[in-house]
Amino acid sequence: MRSVDAAILAALSAPSVRCIYFVRLHFDSDTVAWHSGFGIIALDGYNYVGTGILSSVSVINEDPGVRAASVNVGLSGVPESIVTAMLNEKYLNRAGYVHFVPLDDGDRPVSASPVLLFRGSMDSISGRIGSESSFVVALKSRLADWDRPRKILYTDSQQQKLHPGDKGMEFIPQISKSKIIWPRAAAMLDPRD
Repeated sequence: MRSVDAAILAALSAPSVRCIYFVRLHFDSDTVAWHSGFGIIALDGYNYVGTGILSSVSVINEDPGVRAASVNVGLSGVPESIVTAMLNEKYLNRAGYVHFVPLDDGDRPVSASPVLLFRGSMDSISGRIGSESSFVVALKSRLADWDRPRKILYTDSQQQKLHPGDKGMEFIPQISKSKIIWPRAAAMLDPRD
C-alpha cells in the first residue's frame, strides 16, 4: 500500500490542482534530476533542476493486475553536456524514477516527500540532435523482463564468475547425481510420543 503525505492529500482534494513532475535518471557516472518547472528544488535528497528541459511525461497507468508498465519522458532543449552524457553513457537497465508533488498558491511544493508515480529502468533513448536537441527516454517496469529467459546457470564456474572464491556451488555436480531415499512415514518416530 502506498502512503501519501497529508498535505498532498489535502492539495489533491482542491477543485484545481497544479503539480510539478520530477524525473531522476541514474547513469553510471552521474545522476541527472529534472523537474517540470523552473529553478532548483531540493527534494528527496536530490537537487532537481528546472530549466524547461522536462517537456512531457506520458500517461502512467496503475493496474491492480500483474502487467508490465512503461512511461516515456520527453526532454527538449537539452544542453550539450547532457546530450554528450546520453550518447556516451551506458543507460540500458539503469534506474529511472518519476515523482510528482502538488503546488501551493506560491508555486512551492506542498510537501518535501514527493509521490512516486513510476520506478523502473531505462529501456531506450531516442531523439534528435541539433540547435534544439530533444530526447524521449523510455522507462520500463521490472515486470517487463518477466518472460525474458535468464542465462545464469547454477554451476560452480558461473558462481566463480559472479562471486570469485565463493564455494556455495562447488558440490552441485555430486548432489545432482546422488540418489536420495526418503523414509516412509511409518518408519519415522512421532515426536509427540
